[in-house]
Amino acid sequence: QQQQQQQPEQKKDNSKKKSGQEQKQFELPVSEKTRAEEQQDVMKLLSQRYQEHASLFMDSLSTQVRNRVEQLQKLQKEQSALAQEREKKILEIRLQYEAKQQPLYKNRRAIVVGNESEGADRGIPQFWTTALQRHPEIAEMISEDDKDCLNYLQDIRSSILKDKKGFSLEFEFATNPYFTNQVLTKSYEMGEDDDMLEKCVGCQINWKPNKNLTRKIVEKKKGKGAQAKVVKKEEPCESFFCFFSPPAIPEAGGDEEEDYEIAEIIEADFEMGVLIKQVLMNAVEWYDGSALAKLMEGSDDEDDEDEDDE
Repeated sequence: QQQQQQQPEQKKDNSKKKSGQEQKQFELPVSEKTRAEEQQDVMKLLSQRYQEHASLFMDSLSTQVRNRVEQLQKLQKEQSALAQEREKKILEIRLQYEAKQQPLYKNRRAIVVGNESEGADRGIPQFWTTALQRHPEIAEMISEDDKDCLNYLQDIRSSILKDKKGFSLEFEFATNPYFTNQVLTKSYEMGEDDDMLEKCVGCQINWKPNKNLTRKIVEKKKGKGAQAKVVKKEEPCESFFCFFSPPAIPEAGGDEEEDYEIAEIIEADFEMGVLIKQVLMNAVEWYDGSALAKLMEGSDDEDDEDEDDE
């Protein structure tokens, strides 16, 4: 009986050792690596394993079927080459028409900003503040304190990224009492093989003392009774200018719930960048309100379609 009891125990020990050995085969060497580097190592390891699996699968096929699959693979390569060629042509056309639009945007800026010869009644005051506030979703981002700062906004520009898929935004400001930057920037980089957002880059705003619109001073009582003291504490607050400090895109392997929340914020941030780009392309229509009328008309059409579907 003792021998029979020892045998299962030995088998358990052997199975533990075996599973431990198998696990070690896929463990990465412990070293001082950043999270990004560790993630790259994991992805490389997974890529190797999937490639091995694909090779084994192809070997398991009959010669006739494998030959047909190889023909499909050849067609896929030709299709991928055409898709890359198409994307390249589209980028060339976009860059071509973007260059043609630049003189028009420069003329628009000149009219909005005005010149000294016009005196105090120069340009179009609060042009960009009004245009941005007309859009219902962008207006939600603009606080009362933001409005005065946005009145110094002279131009908003957009450009296509040349080295990667995506676009950038530039906000040009006149000298103002809030920050020293002349231009604030935001850029979005997309994946080469899809339209998934890969990178979102803002900029540092050099706020002047006590002028940071993304922070607020809150007074809190500390202690009880006669010994209680009022303590001033700085806290973040909602502001249009938070747009220039987006959260980093989460990497795989982190806390799923936290990463999901950040992903939602980033998605909303990207949508806001697209909306701002749409406003700057039709700025005068947003300024005079006609774009909002068109937006409402489009919304009515969608509602009608939904009713028809029902």
